Amino acid sequence: MKRKIAFLVSLFLATTVITPISANAQEKKGYLKSLIEAQSYTSDKGLFIQWDESKNVPRFISGNLSESAITSNDSVQKYLQENLDSFNLKGGTFKLINTEKDKLGFTHYKYQFQVDGISVYGSEVIVHVNKDGIINTINGQTEPSLPIAQYSKNYKVSKDVALKNALKEVKVKEDKVTKNKIDSVIYESNKKWYSVYQVNLAGQGFNWIVFVDGESGKTIDKYDNLAHEAAVGTGVGQRGDTKTLNINSIGNGYNLEDVSRPGKVTTYDADNGINVPGDIVKSNTTTFNTDREAAAVDAHYYVGKSYEYFKNNFGREGFDGRGGALKVTVHYDEDYLNAYFDGYDQLVFGDGDGKIAGNFAKAFDVVSHEFTHGVTENSAKLTYRNQSGALNESFSDVFGVVIENKPQDFWTMGEDLTIPGQPIKVARSLSNPKLYGQPDNMSGYVNTTSDAGGVHTNSGIPNKAFYNIATAIGTNKAASIYYRALTSYLFSSANFTDARSAVEKAAFDLYGANEKWYASKGFYDVGIGKDPGANPGTNQTLKAANISVDNANNTGNYNLKLVIPKDNTARTVKLIENSVTTILSQNIDVTLNDVVINKAFSNKEAGSYNYLAEVSDGTKTVTSEIKVTVTKSQVPVLQGAELSVDKPINDGNYVISIKLPNNNTAKTVKLFENTAIRPVLTKSVSVVENPLSITKVFSNKKEGLYNYKVEVSDGKTVKTDTIVVNVKKSKLGISSWEENGVYKIGDKVIYKDNSYTCIQSHNALPNWTPDIVPALWGKQ
Repeated sequence: MKRKIAFLVSLFLATTVITPISANAQEKKGYLKSLIEAQSYTSDKGLFIQWDESKNVPRFISGNLSESAITSNDSVQKYLQENLDSFNLKGGTFKLINTEKDKLGFTHYKYQFQVDGISVYGSEVIVHVNKDGIINTINGQTEPSLPIAQYSKNYKVSKDVALKNALKEVKVKEDKVTKNKIDSVIYESNKKWYSVYQVNLAGQGFNWIVFVDGESGKTIDKYDNLAHEAAVGTGVGQRGDTKTLNINSIGNGYNLEDVSRPGKVTTYDADNGINVPGDIVKSNTTTFNTDREAAAVDAHYYVGKSYEYFKNNFGREGFDGRGGALKVTVHYDEDYLNAYFDGYDQLVFGDGDGKIAGNFAKAFDVVSHEFTHGVTENSAKLTYRNQSGALNESFSDVFGVVIENKPQDFWTMGEDLTIPGQPIKVARSLSNPKLYGQPDNMSGYVNTTSDAGGVHTNSGIPNKAFYNIATAIGTNKAASIYYRALTSYLFSSANFTDARSAVEKAAFDLYGANEKWYASKGFYDVGIGKDPGANPGTNQTLKAANISVDNANNTGNYNLKLVIPKDNTARTVKLIENSVTTILSQNIDVTLNDVVINKAFSNKEAGSYNYLAEVSDGTKTVTSEIKVTVTKSQVPVLQGAELSVDKPINDGNYVISIKLPNNNTAKTVKLFENTAIRPVLTKSVSVVENPLSITKVFSNKKEGLYNYKVEVSDGKTVKTDTIVVNVKKSKLGISSWEENGVYKIGDKVIYKDNSYTCIQSHNALPNWTPDIVPALWGKQ
């Protein structure tokens, strides 16, 4: 059974007016809802939706989702506001997190869902606009079950109390915390929603996220967010190899500090203590060649190579993409069997214990792995637990092996930590995850509460998916696809299925249908998602669109139908009118199915219209065309006017609109109020060719009922229309509440003889009266 559901949410910037949302309140269908219900895409497989079955809302939708060009965040907001009910949300807003334009010309808008101005944990939506301004993908997670309420009123304890209780929960002393952050969030636990403080406590070897109930002060949940595991000189690494290093001349000496790039990298020695970053590694000469300096040389060099990889391949400046400074610390703690990124700007590497593993800075792939955690933290922000945490680990493993690019042991992560004569205990294999105790398929998925929900265990499944893809299309292509998926399509609470959709979309964006199929197959082979079917192959050709019209000779109303056939390398289609105007420009995927596009035209002027359909695969373009003739053969006749008022019930200020259709012999329009003989408006008109709208503004009218009649005449015949306006004056000198009114915090209104004060800015939708929406109005 096909679902018919609109997909989108009402998104507003924090500075905009908040509009409460309800399914009953939205009378006009948005473009996307109409599109889906018309089945113009779903029947032809042109629209893809990944459903969140537990919530009955989409998590990922792709296709051509907007009718006209999107040029800014404001127009994205407008589009989304016109498609309010698609996530089944009852209210709330979306705050813009960031906007990013990529090298393909796509613009990606990421939003955080909020209610009552408070962020809902893990709830984000990303809107993707292609280079032609068409929304072609929307993905993310929303919470339709979240009640709309004033969550800010639930905070009874202070942030200081929350901090104290969080420290007690994780058994950390306050003086051990080097960085902390406290945010108010709405958080679900055991099917109940709480107003909580999200307390982030970072220090030497820990990065706790603790959720403290803002009402009781009790801890609801917690998890460890620690992602573990210039001048030119030379240095000798732990293998005795000499490496060229970027260093910094300071006075009479040199620091192991790379200032050759916007993102400065400084390397420190913790002297086997736990205070980081430690002391800057220094030398009196340009050579760093002591045994103690070897680990610092390796770490400094490998971090630089990781920086270069992301810069040279993707234009990314540093781990954060903004050239942020990075601190690198070696010789951390005694026999420390780990390495980690602290979630902010610090990489730390232990020496190992010489039994299970050696020095972690010695392993190029481990250093690149930790650097990639910094990239993830500053892009998708994949939450470090459960499936999103396993994806976090997997992306670091992927780029760890790709950046190292070692011919032997290419697919093994951490092999250089091996102690000769001892079994490998810390390595992972992307080609054969089972070799080191990881599952390689969803059938072996480990449900556990340890290791943050098995992030280092279940990462074997998406690791194997990458191996499948890379060995089919090439490692460089696969890495580019994964980078785009990570930085453009994934969000903090993404799961394995979200990852498949993100990788598929990135593959199609960059390379087309063939690579997308291999992406789908790579995930399917590890038990994630449906079978993509037979490979369409690489021998497809570019095929033109079949273009037809329902009525080639018409009076200005007609429908063009474009059919782009399957088994086709086409990636975009454009429809151009009279060699000048681009009517539509859309991305398409016709690997397995035809795509059908219907474009309706109405009230076109008389004349000939030539339509050209351009289909392109990025290299070649093929065209097809059709001619449409519009003749205006109707004889003009007298037609009446449509009478309307902006506020049928008001406090004496309102606007009456008079709309006249074209092809009309009307010559005069008169508007009468009540039984008056003299009209309040008289206007001569000519509406044979074009329609006409006339407005009349009324202000400070006295309380009472006003009957208005419009007369339209051609000198021989008169046609009329009527409307009633109700003016109600507040006895308290305060305006009455108005449907569709715009209210700000502090505004006062009268409703049903009671006085109310606005407590949340909003647009007053139908049925959202002050007596039934306490989240918006406080009764005085």
